[in-house]
This record gives sequence, structure tokens and C-alpha cells, in this order.
Amino acid sequence: MCALAFTDDLVVLSESEAGMRGHLAKLEDFLYKDGMEVNVGKCKALQIQRIPETKRAAVRKEPMFKIGGSTVSTLSTETQLGYLGHEFGHVETLAPNPTRLESMLKSL
Repeated sequence: MCALAFTDDLVVLSESEAGMRGHLAKLEDFLYKDGMEVNVGKCKALQIQRIPETKRAAVRKEPMFKIGGSTVSTLSTETQLGYLGHEFGHVETLAPNPTRLESMLKSL
């Protein structure tokens, strides 16, 4: 499994939809064994598909994954994602949130 982790945040990466389904199943099993679970309300999915005919990529918008029977919401080009005090979206790759960062630094 390819993943990026920081404290209680986790980004799981896969090269295919089937691979991601397998990763999510392993993650659920691992957490369940330790008495933990995924907060599906805080989860987001992003799938970028290659279109061979045009040699371009497209973002798949329809929901494609479930965790614990609940559907994981899907990111699109119109949505943003907050991660580690930053907002990620299609307009700006990284838009820092100075207020949030200052709050995080004061709590150290």
C-alpha cells in the first residue's frame, strides 16, 4: 500500500480503482483489529482517468468507493480539500490558511 501519513491524517494512493478497493479493505481490517474505524464523513476520493484517444486526463465525478458501507464523497474540479492547515483545489495548488497555521503553531 502506498500512503502518506501525518498524525491522524492519511492519504492512500493507487494506480487503479481495483487497487484502491483492496487498499481500503486492508486499511479497514487493520483499524478494526485495533478498535478504530474510518470517519467516512472526513474522507474524500479523487480519481484521475487517462483518456487514451486524446492523451488527456479527466476527473471522475461519480462516487466510486465505500468504507464500512458508507459512500466516500468524490472531489471534483469545483471542490477544495483542507489538509494539514492548507486548502487544495484546482485554482491554486496550495493556498495556505495563515490563521489556521498560527493556531497550530501556538498549540505546540
